Amino acid sequence: MKYIYLAILLSLFSCKKELDYEQVFGYVSKDSLLLIDVHSVSTMVELYDFVDLPENNIYRNFLRIPFDFESNKIKTDSRTGIPINTYDLNFCKPIIHLAFHKDDQGNWMINDEIVVGENLDSLITLNYLNEGFNPKLSDTPKKTFFTFYLEEDEPLTQLENILGKFSEAYMNFLTDNEVEIDSLKNEFPLHIFLMYEYEIPPMPNIDEDIIEAEIEEDLELNLDY
Repeated sequence: MKYIYLAILLSLFSCKKELDYEQVFGYVSKDSLLLIDVHSVSTMVELYDFVDLPENNIYRNFLRIPFDFESNKIKTDSRTGIPINTYDLNFCKPIIHLAFHKDDQGNWMINDEIVVGENLDSLITLNYLNEGFNPKLSDTPKKTFFTFYLEEDEPLTQLENILGKFSEAYMNFLTDNEVEIDSLKNEFPLHIFLMYEYEIPPMPNIDEDIIEAEIEEDLELNLDY
C-alpha cells in the first residue's frame, strides 16, 4: 500500500502546473492596455486609423482585443482579451519573425509556405527558443514577434479562428516550459502585431550614368576607372 501512496505523491509532484486563460489573458479595470471597442473598430484599416489619432497614439503597443476563449469569438463584454500591437510604418520597419496570412482559398499560412495546423505548437516553441540561431526568427524570448495580416477592409472577426488556435498553442508552450504566471511577462511576453496587407511601392528607375555625369560636373572629377 505504501508504494501506491508513493506513486501518487510522485505523480502529483511530476505533473506540470497548467495555467488557465483567465490567468494569462484576464484583465481588470486598472489594466494599462487600451481595450478595443470592436463595434467602432471593426476592420484592420479602422484599427490603424484609431491608433493614429493623437489621443490614442501612445497606446499603439498597448492594445487588447476582447476575446472569449470558450467560443473563440471576439466579444466586447469578455473579461479576457488578447494583447496586440500595431506598427508605426512612418517610423519603423516591421520586424517579421512568424507571419500569418490567408491564401486565395482562405487557409491560414505561416511565412507563405506552412499551412497552420498541428505544427503551430512547435513553431511557437522554435520562435521563442531560437536565441538567434535562425536569423529569420527571434533573437531572444523577450523580443519574439508574431504578425497577423488581413486585407484593409476585412473585418477583425476574420482573425477569430487563427487567434484561438494561436492562443491555445501559446498556452501549451507555457505549460510545457512550466512558466509561472508571475514571471510570464519577463520570460516569454506575448508580442502579437496586427497589420494590413500593403504593397511596397516600386523603386524609382535610377540612371547611374546620369548621376555619375552630374557628380563629375559638380566636383570636376573623372569617375571612369
